[in-house]
Formats: sequence, C-alpha cells, structure tokens
Amino acid sequence: MIDSVHIEQSTHNSVYINTFIWLDIIIIHVLLFVAFNAYHKYRATILRQKVATLEKLWLLEINKKKA
Repeated sequence: MIDSVHIEQSTHNSVYINTFIWLDIIIIHVLLFVAFNAYHKYRATILRQKVATLEKLWLLEINKKKA
C-alpha cells in the first residue's frame, strides 16, 4: 500500500517535471528566435543609416566638384 502511494507520487512529480522542462525548452527557443530577429532588424537599421550618411557625403562631394 505504501509503495503504491509512493509510485503514484513519483509518477505525478515526474510528469510535472517533464512538463516544466518542455515549457522551458519551448520558451528558450522562442526567446532566442525573437532575440535573433530583433538583432537582425537592428543591424539592418544601422546599415540603412550608414548608407544614408554615405549617400549624403557622396552628394556633397559631387556638389563641391560642380561648384
């Protein structure tokens, strides 16, 4: 009788632990995916700003050569 109660409790605990582990794994992967996408959007924004700055410099150089 005591052994059967112990087995039921350990089974319940292992199911809880397995569920917790799977949720952690899923949450970690979702967070990594979001962080990866946010980083790439950030880098794309920085690159666009650099390109815009270089285009302004290029236009200034062209205007200086014309004048």
